[in-house]
Formats: sequence, structure tokens, C-alpha cells
Amino acid sequence: MPRKKKNHFVLMAINQQGMTFATLLFSLGVLSIMIPFFPFLFQIQNQPTYSDEFAIRQFFQFIMNETYSTKSLTASPTKLTFEKWDGTFVEFEEYGDIIRRQVSDTGHEILLRDVRSISFTESSAGITVSVTTLTGAFYEKKIRFVP
Repeated sequence: MPRKKKNHFVLMAINQQGMTFATLLFSLGVLSIMIPFFPFLFQIQNQPTYSDEFAIRQFFQFIMNETYSTKSLTASPTKLTFEKWDGTFVEFEEYGDIIRRQVSDTGHEILLRDVRSISFTESSAGITVSVTTLTGAFYEKKIRFVP
């Protein structure tokens, strides 16, 4: 009786009958369960981000915190200058498409990015800060200042 030589390099399936009716029903069942969830996945993908709004609110908070420890302030159209009780000057100004904070004209901290324009308006009750981002969103905040 001749022995069959085992070939170690060929892999063949023993059951080559193809797809059965049971596997077809199982596949359709899984697919019919998954299809209703597809619209929810696409809605999650298109959720708006509020990172710009959060950054603007934080910027306004920085300005409000600065007014609490300030002796006087001066507002020009693109620059806001605070004079502290210790004699230092803190400036918030537009620098390209960013808003930066400088203390006594040394160094700078970037407080806000992607800004198209900013304006500071001084009034009797305080200041009004208006910011327009590169996306076109407009934000305005009135900050009271009592020396």
C-alpha cells in the first residue's frame, strides 16, 4: 500500500461546500442589527466643537482677573494696559492673529489664537472687549472696572 506524502506547504480546507443557508441567515441577522446604528455614528462624527468658545471665555476671564488687582487701565483700539499697584504695567494686545499678554514690556504669554480682530472700548463703567475669530464668530464682553 503506497503511503501518501504529506505536503507541508499547501493548506487546503477540508469542507469546501461554500456558504450554507445557516451562515447566510446569521450574516443577515448581524447586518440587520448593525444597520440602525450607522446614522448615530455619523451624527457623533459631525458634532460641533466648542473649543473656540471655551478659549474666548477663558480669555475674558483672564481680563476680569486682571481688573481685580489693578490701579488704573487705559484702552486703545487694539491694546489694553493695566497699571498694577506695584507699578508694573500689564498689556493685552493683538499681535498678528494672536492676543498676547506682556508684563512691563518683557516676554509674552499667548492668551488667544486665530483672532481676526479685537477692539477694546473704554466707558465710564469699565471696558468692552470685542473679539472676531478667523472663522467669523463674534464675541463681546462688558467688564466692570472700579478703581
